[in-house]
Amino acid sequence: MLRRLALRIRARSAASRALLPAAVLLSFNLFGVLTLKISGAEPGPLTAPACTALAVAACAAVFGLLWALGMTFNIFSFIGIIMLTGMATKNAILMVDYSNVLVRRGRSLMEAAREAASIRFRPVVMTTLSTVLGMMPIAFGYGAGGEARAPLGVAVAAGLLATTGLTLIIIPVVYTLVDTLQQKVLGRIRRQGAGR
Repeated sequence: MLRRLALRIRARSAASRALLPAAVLLSFNLFGVLTLKISGAEPGPLTAPACTALAVAACAAVFGLLWALGMTFNIFSFIGIIMLTGMATKNAILMVDYSNVLVRRGRSLMEAAREAASIRFRPVVMTTLSTVLGMMPIAFGYGAGGEARAPLGVAVAAGLLATTGLTLIIIPVVYTLVDTLQQKVLGRIRRQGAGR
């Protein structure tokens, strides 16, 4: 009887572990969309949510890094991932919002994305470097209880380095692609509606 109960518990915990990555990705994407809705930075129907969801999804790669380094998934690692998600979405929202401001000022989509990336480069890199350098002692596990807090430092430091590159290089590209695609689809829908 006890043996069967132990086998059931093991099977359930294995199933829970198998569903963890899907649950984490879903929660990150929901967090990104809710952050975008609450911030009020949604200028178009698809552009900003797509860029923010991309930044949030990149944060999920931290789980793979922690696993590869043999670190535990504890409360500190989840706090680090939540902190990383907030900073990554902030950077993506600021990039998209400034690009939209430049488009409203009359710049082309490509010019706006390029200029927003170059203007936002310095603040994004300064924020990233200060945060990464501040997390280094935690990531190396110095001090009493440092080994338990190390996943927090690794999650934030490595994740920020990855999402900074994403914010400055990939987000402007995705911004232009999604907005161009959105304009083509909306134009086709309008032409079909006018033809009726």
